[in-house]
Amino acid sequence: MKNFRTVFIAVFVAFFIMTLTGCSKNPVKSLTGDKGGILKVGLTGSDIPRSNQPLHPIFTGKNPVAEQLFLPLTTRNSDGKFLPVLAERWEFSEDLGAIVYYIRKGVKWSDGTEVTAFDVKFTYDFIIQNKDVETPYRIFLENISHVEILGKYAVKVNFKQPYANELVDSDIYPLPSHALTGVKTWNDFIRTGFGMNPEATVTNGPFRFIQRKPGESVTLAYSDQYYRGRPAFDSINFVFYRTSGEMVRAFERGEISLAMNVFPSYVSRLGNYEGISLQLDQAGKRYYAIGWSTKVEPFSISRFRYALTAAIDREGIIQEFLGGQGRIPASPLSSKFWAQNSELEPVRYDVSLANMILDSLGLKERQWVYTSFKPETVEVRPGRREMRNIPADSIFARKYDGEILVVKLMAFDQSGKAILDRVSEDLGQVGLMCSVYVTTGINLSYTQKYVKSQLYFGGYSGYILDYAFVDEGVIHPKEAFGSEGSINFSSFSSPKVDSLLTEATAMLDRRQAKKAWDAFQKTVLEEQPYTFLFAPYELIAVENNVQGIGSGEKIAALSLQEMYFSGGAASTGSLALADTSSALSDTGIIELAAAGEALEAAVAAGEEAVIDTALTTPEPEVDTAETQPEVDTAVTVTTVTGALIETTVEDTTAEVSVPVDTQPAREVVRTNPTPVRLPVARLPEAVQGMGITRAFVRVNIGSDGTVISAEVVGSSGNPVADAEARNAAMGAKFQPATEDGNPVESQTVIPINFTE
Repeated sequence: MKNFRTVFIAVFVAFFIMTLTGCSKNPVKSLTGDKGGILKVGLTGSDIPRSNQPLHPIFTGKNPVAEQLFLPLTTRNSDGKFLPVLAERWEFSEDLGAIVYYIRKGVKWSDGTEVTAFDVKFTYDFIIQNKDVETPYRIFLENISHVEILGKYAVKVNFKQPYANELVDSDIYPLPSHALTGVKTWNDFIRTGFGMNPEATVTNGPFRFIQRKPGESVTLAYSDQYYRGRPAFDSINFVFYRTSGEMVRAFERGEISLAMNVFPSYVSRLGNYEGISLQLDQAGKRYYAIGWSTKVEPFSISRFRYALTAAIDREGIIQEFLGGQGRIPASPLSSKFWAQNSELEPVRYDVSLANMILDSLGLKERQWVYTSFKPETVEVRPGRREMRNIPADSIFARKYDGEILVVKLMAFDQSGKAILDRVSEDLGQVGLMCSVYVTTGINLSYTQKYVKSQLYFGGYSGYILDYAFVDEGVIHPKEAFGSEGSINFSSFSSPKVDSLLTEATAMLDRRQAKKAWDAFQKTVLEEQPYTFLFAPYELIAVENNVQGIGSGEKIAALSLQEMYFSGGAASTGSLALADTSSALSDTGIIELAAAGEALEAAVAAGEEAVIDTALTTPEPEVDTAETQPEVDTAVTVTTVTGALIETTVEDTTAEVSVPVDTQPAREVVRTNPTPVRLPVARLPEAVQGMGITRAFVRVNIGSDGTVISAEVVGSSGNPVADAEARNAAMGAKFQPATEDGNPVESQTVIPINFTE
């Protein structure tokens, strides 16, 4: 047995080393291309990073800004081969229980200090030892036992046991230990301003961090310390847009030269222009899903969640919102990931199956529900023959435990709401009443706590968000599907899934690991903690004067340093149509975005913090009707308004007239409230030292600019601190919102910082 293991390990090592081109020393390849120009890159939605330090990737993959500022130990080319970056070479120990990384000599931080093995060890230790560090990279490091310094340029990473993904999992972006002296905790790190403040951010990548305009842009300048020489561009300006529509229009006007991850419905529109190249990746790198409240009945029942998925016409959503440029994923694993099971089929759209499952779960009892007050004469519906006039928008709603079941869905913006409105229509076909809410103003760092708590206790039934497909070194499956996952907002918990993920990610033999991966994918498909709605094709647009991309090579954030403008100058002016007879219009394509940094400008502590743009949550529109329905007998009428359900018995023998304003609608000019003063809250002594920094509070603002009432919507994590935040918010002062120039009451969400 021992001999067999020795032979197996020897064969495995030989095979592994042959696939790792970075194991031998490679000469440094200098950057080429005409020097000069500013590359302007457009980003939207969840591609916009909330911080420019490498511990913070984004839900949809690696941080595109941080990749220009910091160097990883290794990288991989389009063929999946490992290439050296900061690590000039690496060696596996004889028993495969450790890797020694040899750091490239002469690499400098932007302040001139040399990068060494001490920086690498500092970063490993900081992530591993601080469980509150907000980074999904920690879970990749869970199999590391300890890290040793072997010399100024050599660091040894020791693993708890040999397994196949050691090189992938141990790859990190080292931080400058000399610039973070005294940093021991996550709060220490946050206080330095690293990644947020250019002056506090020391980098070692091809570019330096020089300017940040919250919610608008980030600007980088070339680094004269970069080990491969000066990049071609003088600077890169990442410009942030709310939607692909905004970004496409900016691209058409010549305001940006590269548009990353455009929503794919714009492929035909952009194809009408000369002088640009389009890259459409049908595999895509992200998927959009509804995460369900898996701790509250009946959503805690896997068959119920399966019925929800079967009732949603996801192909119809792809046609309506993506123009057909997308697919329905059956697995959260990337199609480029070696363990993805391409034979899995997504849950099919089958209303009959959904109805059958719901009936079998005891949801047979129903009641007619009016979802609007706009009656319309229709044919008599089965089950309510006494009704002659039934509102067209009514639903024969299912009951659960004697009460009408309302599926409460949450979106982070109006685009997400549009998708959920369509989902609501589909679920209505199987008798499920839906309410859709838009939750604005939640800082991304509070998304996990807020969403998870709301779903855990049943405040919402589900939420919609986009995630990166699981791939090596990008998003670890335990983060989204493991019981303790940091982005497992649904609180999905399955001992079977936990066991399979541990087995799949910690095996030396990939043949056995593949069996565990397949079982994991099959279990998720059966359990349906998420309804995978669609995976949009990935579209990137770039002007032809941007060179250095390479023939057929997919643009990646890390390759920006290889690019340059032909002649050294950026494009000026708008794009020219290839076919001038083609009329271009904004197709109104809907896209989603993860919770954004809407209140980012107010995160600094102080008595006079001001928010640049305050968001308001629109009041729900209520349709009125000329008359109520006339029927022969008294009927039970259930009215749904927002989250409130009222059931009354009406005397319907008489007509009730409702006045109708026959005047044409007039557009109202409205301005949002502007903060004048945002107070801070003092932490009570009992909760000091617990790392509590901030809470978010929804305030109702009077027409005089004072706060009428306040409610915590983004918890600090401590109820005592939340109470102090609410009390402090009552002292905020605003320039009031206006309608046609007149002050009016309004609502917004503000951050409240804590001091000790």
